[in-house]
Amino acid sequence: MSWPSLESGGLVQNLHKPGDMDRQDCADEANDDRTQTASLPQDPRIISLRSIKQNSPLLRLPHELILQIILMTLEDPRDLLQSKFEANNSWELADQTQSFDRLRMTNRMTHISSTWRYVCLNATTLWNAIDLLWPSTAVAVFATRAQQSPLFLNLNILQDYQRVFQPLITDSLTFWSTQIAFWTQFLSQNMHRVKSLEIRVKTTEPRRIFPEFWRAVEHLRAPKLEKIVLRFPPRSGEVAIYNPFFRDAPRLRELLVEGFKFSDIQETSFHSLVRLTITLAEFETTAGFKRLTSILSATPNLEALQIAVPESYSNTARPLTPFLGRAVPLNRCAQLKATGLSATTTAFLFSSISFPSLSVLALNICMPWDASPDAITELYTCLPHSMRQLCHTNDTMTMTFSPCYLRTHVGSDSAPNLMVCHNIPDLSGAQFGHSCLAESCTAPFTVLNLSPISLKVAGLSTGFIGQAIPTKDLWRAILSHAPFLEVLELESQFSFAPLCEALEDPRLLGSALKELRKIGSDEDRDAFDMMLERRKSQGAKNEIVLITGPDS
Repeated sequence: MSWPSLESGGLVQNLHKPGDMDRQDCADEANDDRTQTASLPQDPRIISLRSIKQNSPLLRLPHELILQIILMTLEDPRDLLQSKFEANNSWELADQTQSFDRLRMTNRMTHISSTWRYVCLNATTLWNAIDLLWPSTAVAVFATRAQQSPLFLNLNILQDYQRVFQPLITDSLTFWSTQIAFWTQFLSQNMHRVKSLEIRVKTTEPRRIFPEFWRAVEHLRAPKLEKIVLRFPPRSGEVAIYNPFFRDAPRLRELLVEGFKFSDIQETSFHSLVRLTITLAEFETTAGFKRLTSILSATPNLEALQIAVPESYSNTARPLTPFLGRAVPLNRCAQLKATGLSATTTAFLFSSISFPSLSVLALNICMPWDASPDAITELYTCLPHSMRQLCHTNDTMTMTFSPCYLRTHVGSDSAPNLMVCHNIPDLSGAQFGHSCLAESCTAPFTVLNLSPISLKVAGLSTGFIGQAIPTKDLWRAILSHAPFLEVLELESQFSFAPLCEALEDPRLLGSALKELRKIGSDEDRDAFDMMLERRKSQGAKNEIVLITGPDS
């Protein structure tokens, strides 16, 4: 569950007034079932303990500091919970477990003392993040204590939710029907104050229950809503999205949808969006992508766009031809991420939509296995002109090899401007496959006009067509396109021998190279020294330094 950032705000203005504090203490003590002691004899030991408690330095802390301690206590690290589970959905189970732990811990914080209870009850932002899977009583109490502050609602129903968290439930249909009736009522009463709504449903059973729930709430007014996350099981075929909350959601800025039919979406629904993430298989058709173009034409304020196609659809995608009409400009869009698209779909995307302000681009492309090296060149050629200009001025690059895949980063590892990952086609065996590999490594240089000063080679040293990589010839191809390279860094598993063989002739390669960085070995040092001797004997003017070690 994504919780909002909880600050010390939310405390009422008169928090420090002594008279109000005394009255609130009395009211809390009277309402606290732990302190109903009027009919009990006054034990001297209890009186003494209460006196000590009242004089505790912990209770004399400023209220803002008490609230910060409470917030820090509630922020348990998620990775500590992950170890309890071993399944593939361990992270999600850990998130749900943390959500229930947060509910229990919040309740405990209100029972430490009357002072702490007062601080908690008057910090409205402590209560406005609500998990709809909590008991209905807790959901209602949190909403009430949040007063008029905006609500952040989360509903994350995992495939194994009932088995893990409700093992005693035998009548699944009745259980979910009761839950959905409560959710429908709660949203109907509180949608006007919801700022963020995240619904993730990974189970398809019981069938038809969740689509009915969605249809019951999709047209509610949401004047404060800024973010919607809607994830339903892909291919469920049961949920259609019809402008949810859009007609009455003037503040909507961020939308994430997955598993919906989008054929009935109205373009005017997206006019206020700043961030859009959409996962739909229908994009892999000409009509579907034209529909996407039409939708994006109504998003003038869009700054970040993510498009994904499920893996099950990528292999069945039909080739698309580039769009010949006028491209729709997204003038403010600075970030684009596309995953699972085919090469022809990518070309269609960039021919139908222009991105004049793009500064961050991440592509994960499925190339046909029978594609030629020219297809790889065309992939880079179709990239937006703004991105190609940005890459030309970037001097840092990373190549990451994996079995049959190559990932190219332009920019720093932590924040690259361009990331392109695609499989390496293999048309007719090893010979043509190596041509595709060489083109994959050199196309970024030739098409994007890259001139890196620093290059890092990472990943696996074997795997492509069962042979070691990079080979001597591949190093020659790479380095011949990087004449201004000064720093070359290799991960430890890559052998120095092929690289040193490629660098032996200074008239051809490495004329600007100053540093080789690697976690070395004696064999690496020997190969490196022999390479230096041969370069010197042939008149090399630059001195190359080898830097090895765990932090090189």
